[in-house]
Amino acid sequence: MKRLLKICLGLALFIPHFQAFGQISIWSEDFEGGWGFTVDTNFLDLGAVGSSGQNFWTVNQEYAGGNIGLFNVASTPAQPPAISTANGNYLHITSRAGFNSAPQVVNAHWDSTLAGTEGYLTRVRTSVNTVGKLGVTLSFWFLNGSNNSSFSVYVQDGTSGPWVQLSQANFDVTLGTKNNWTKATYTGTALNGLNDIVLGFLFTGIPQGAPGGRQPSLAVDDIDISEPEDIQAIVLTPNPLPDSICVGDAITFTAGNPTGTIVQYVWNFNGANAGPQSVSGQTANFLAQANGTFTFSLFVRDAQNNSDQFDFTVYIDPCIEPVIDYTANPSTVCRGKTVQFTDQTIPGSSPILSRTWNFQGGTPLTSTLTNPVVTYNTLGSFSVTLQVTDRNGSYSRFDTNFISVIECPLPQVDFSANLTKICKGECIIFSDSTLDTLAGQTTYEWQFPGSNTPIVNKKEPGDICYDVPGVYDVTLTVTNPNGSDVLTKPEYITVDSCEPPEARYNVQSDKICENTCVQFFNTSRRADSLFWIFFGADSDYDPLDQEPIVCYTEPGDYTVLLFVENPYGEDQINGTISVAEYPRVQAPKDTTVLIGKSVQLASFGTAPDFQWTPNYALSCEFCRVTEVNPLVNTTYYITNTNDHGCQSTDSVVVVVVENYYAGVPNAFSPNGDGENDELLIYGNSITAIELMIYDRNGNLLFETRELGQGWNGEYQGSIVPNGTYVYMAKITYRTGYQELLKGDVTVLR
Repeated sequence: MKRLLKICLGLALFIPHFQAFGQISIWSEDFEGGWGFTVDTNFLDLGAVGSSGQNFWTVNQEYAGGNIGLFNVASTPAQPPAISTANGNYLHITSRAGFNSAPQVVNAHWDSTLAGTEGYLTRVRTSVNTVGKLGVTLSFWFLNGSNNSSFSVYVQDGTSGPWVQLSQANFDVTLGTKNNWTKATYTGTALNGLNDIVLGFLFTGIPQGAPGGRQPSLAVDDIDISEPEDIQAIVLTPNPLPDSICVGDAITFTAGNPTGTIVQYVWNFNGANAGPQSVSGQTANFLAQANGTFTFSLFVRDAQNNSDQFDFTVYIDPCIEPVIDYTANPSTVCRGKTVQFTDQTIPGSSPILSRTWNFQGGTPLTSTLTNPVVTYNTLGSFSVTLQVTDRNGSYSRFDTNFISVIECPLPQVDFSANLTKICKGECIIFSDSTLDTLAGQTTYEWQFPGSNTPIVNKKEPGDICYDVPGVYDVTLTVTNPNGSDVLTKPEYITVDSCEPPEARYNVQSDKICENTCVQFFNTSRRADSLFWIFFGADSDYDPLDQEPIVCYTEPGDYTVLLFVENPYGEDQINGTISVAEYPRVQAPKDTTVLIGKSVQLASFGTAPDFQWTPNYALSCEFCRVTEVNPLVNTTYYITNTNDHGCQSTDSVVVVVVENYYAGVPNAFSPNGDGENDELLIYGNSITAIELMIYDRNGNLLFETRELGQGWNGEYQGSIVPNGTYVYMAKITYRTGYQELLKGDVTVLR
């Protein structure tokens, strides 16, 4: 393989792109999340009994032990931090007796009361292809309180290939008598050259006389398949590589050999070296002879002809110094004013990478900008320093008494106008009376918002005309060489339309409820006075108020009149306000409901819109009729609203009876007719279930932990014969209370 890296050699540390050499992971399984499509627990092969034995494989994160009858099972040891998800899900053996006990004991333990032995197999499909690869290893963490013969690991090539047992001699630890989590690594050859690696973990129980003997039982986590890492070409020194080098500089390059397998090194300097351009060996001596950008390369090869090449770019500089120069505008400045500095440095053989200014007496005191602006607030003479840096180093220039700061008078702005109140279309003459101006060195900027000439840059602006009625500011800015002064006269000019008024008003709402008040807002134009008349309103209002609040007691539609006038005429406007009565609403009578069940609430009202509150356990918030299923006693309110926004509210109390029940039918008919085809658990406030179905011989036919899932009468894809079967169900209610149901159920087809 070949890699190209372009480096800014002195500004960043050069870190080659490689992992620690050795093995690299190509597949892993930690049993967290979606493992079901690759992990087949209780697989029927290698003489294993599947899930029908005294024990079985499972995946969970249960670590706590407990009592199984008279026998005590210890808790599973905690996982060390080295496991990827410590104390999370893990694969382990558990016993049927512990699973069926109450409470359950489902951590890593096994029932060893059998006279003979039983085998339990988990198959793990990895889809890993190692054709053409050597040195493939397998590792996993495990527990096993039993002896070495109880735990065997197998591999097959694809799901139809023969099983091959991994030899104990090729593991770095024995596979038995491990009472704490231990990592095992297999380094044999059985995983090399396979098209599809399938792993098998086989536990063979050894009779010990009691459940819980020789604990903990077999448990497995963090399975990993790894392969050897490829070689890489790596430059170890110099580190870091310099940003640039000068013509005549000497460097010794050294290559790395982290795997210890490299047998050949070839360096190529592509015309930049004063000596040979191609140098063999782990170390190469280089002397820069030419200016420019060059690509250097390091080629490496091992004894198996695996190779790699690393290319990197180096700039060789003739190292000519820059010529520093700069200007200041102005170099004599008024106190409190700014100076524009401009860098006019001529670069040397390398571009300028950075610059640092120092301004004695200035603000800021330092800057890294190319052309900074500096303010001087103190009288006196001050020095300036500029330092520039390129690839080859830093250079500076110092100028004493470069800036002179003096005291300067500022202009004092004032102005007047021959008129300040006019009709639209008329003009005004403005006059400047500013002090401390300098002839020929003073500029003016008038701002006349609302006029026909909003900006004028003359001392005397001439006639300024206004066509739009309103009240306007006037601003004058005067600037001399020493600075500027600004004067704004707010609302200085009033432009009247000189037209009759126009009556207008707004109202909070023109639809209100009886016995309520509403506010009116005068929005008339050009009105000097007004008078309100509110027909049908209560009498306590002020007819001269700009924003009166008016109250209406009786329902109906009423006229509103507004009269306005000014010196140029009068106007009036009339409107209507509609006053509605409150709707009548009735909630249902108080009722009770069994917890987990629902009850219908039907309300009645004279208005069209309904809303139930609180919005808790409701089937419909904005319906006249709704269903509720609260978990606690709840008072529901029904609000009835008409098109005026008038609302009336009534309430109903729903009392929750906290009785819980659960049951299982004693018969069902899985004949596909759509009626009674499944055996289900019925009840209220159920949050979790565990349901198991057995035949009369104690064989497990079905199990589920899914709410709402029942048994359809099938076992291994076929409907079971008519007859009587045994169910066991563990029920968990909303309160956390658990109940165990056991009994018979009859299958009738």
